[in-house]
Amino acid sequence: MSTVTTASTSSFATSNDLLDAFVLRRIDFRARHLARTLGLSDEERDDLRHDMTVEVLKAARRFDPALATWHTFVCRVLSRFVRQYGRDEAVRRRHEAAAPLGDGPADGATDASMFDSIPDEHDDIAELELRLDTQSVLASLPPTLRKVCELLKYKTPPEVAAELGIHRSTIYPLIAKARRHFLAAGLDISEIDTAN
Repeated sequence: MSTVTTASTSSFATSNDLLDAFVLRRIDFRARHLARTLGLSDEERDDLRHDMTVEVLKAARRFDPALATWHTFVCRVLSRFVRQYGRDEAVRRRHEAAAPLGDGPADGATDASMFDSIPDEHDDIAELELRLDTQSVLASLPPTLRKVCELLKYKTPPEVAAELGIHRSTIYPLIAKARRHFLAAGLDISEIDTAN
């Protein structure tokens, strides 16, 4: 295999380093699941596996270990690939259909929304990594911001302001400041509530 270097780290020197056993299992699982969902042939499934491998290797240039672990990054790259491929395939099949067969998708046609949350048997690993990443960011926050984030898991911003004894207009700049810390770490603030 050819050598692939990432822009953000020299710890991954070759594609063998990038395509470890975990990544290859994720690619295989996603390709099999997508092929089964779409009713693709074995050859098309192999093409999917190849396309996913290429996508992971291309995305490696954007990988930054300060933002997420390699395996979390790969899971997100593959999820995005699956959603996009599913949507593209749904559009292609809709255009191929000679005539609509009713209100819902025709037999063999695919509704693009079904690819928004394709189940992954190893999502628990990605979720655990997300929790660890979130806890790491929380631990690095100043005490006031950490307290705000902890309270926001269970309370509304006005309730948090009341508990902290501050005016509720003051809570929103604190939330924005905390959001910047999470975004700098590569975490979407909307993910925080599931990663306590």
